[in-house]
Amino acid sequence: HFYLATSDSDDFASNEIGSSLLGPGRHDSLSMWKQVKSRVKDPFWGLFVTIYCSIVIFPFYSFVPSSDGSLISDMRLARNLVYVKTICDSFSRPIAAMVPVRYRAKGRLLLTSLVRALFVPFFLLYLFSSSIPKNDYCLYVLIGVFSFSSGYLKTCAYQITGEFSSVRMQEQLTNWLNIIYNGSLELGILTGIILRYTLLRHRIEALNDDI
Repeated sequence: HFYLATSDSDDFASNEIGSSLLGPGRHDSLSMWKQVKSRVKDPFWGLFVTIYCSIVIFPFYSFVPSSDGSLISDMRLARNLVYVKTICDSFSRPIAAMVPVRYRAKGRLLLTSLVRALFVPFFLLYLFSSSIPKNDYCLYVLIGVFSFSSGYLKTCAYQITGEFSSVRMQEQLTNWLNIIYNGSLELGILTGIILRYTLLRHRIEALNDDI
């Protein structure tokens, strides 16, 4: 082994060169993976938290009470919330690709995702608390910002992860990204279903009786 410089990036490059000369041994691959994992764990967890929170509240869109409380208004609000979510999430991705990523500092993206997660209990409180005044337009803005940040943070997480990947580690990183994505998606769906039928059981039974 030999070293070209003392910085982290140059040490990583020197290990790549040394490994290529010695052959793709198991020890070299394991050592390289540990170096990469220490750099991408924050965007990995940030991606997980972002997707999980977005999926958890999605099943509740159909039960958000509107401002005037009529059935037609409730149905219109639920439909529009889905539109706002889809448009803002999709619109944020090209913006994240054009705007320089500002979450390269360690833990910053994860911290932003955790702060964003505070919207989940607020949304559930808005849904179930009668003491909070209902305003459809304010809710559109909040869901729009929440959904926009979802697409933006997810794109940033993929960008940061791609910067730290090498040719040899690309396959492993891709596999882990798929695991993180699918795991957060499935856990979010499961949590949303449990919360929906736990918190909304009486309302769902009442709706079924009316039908």
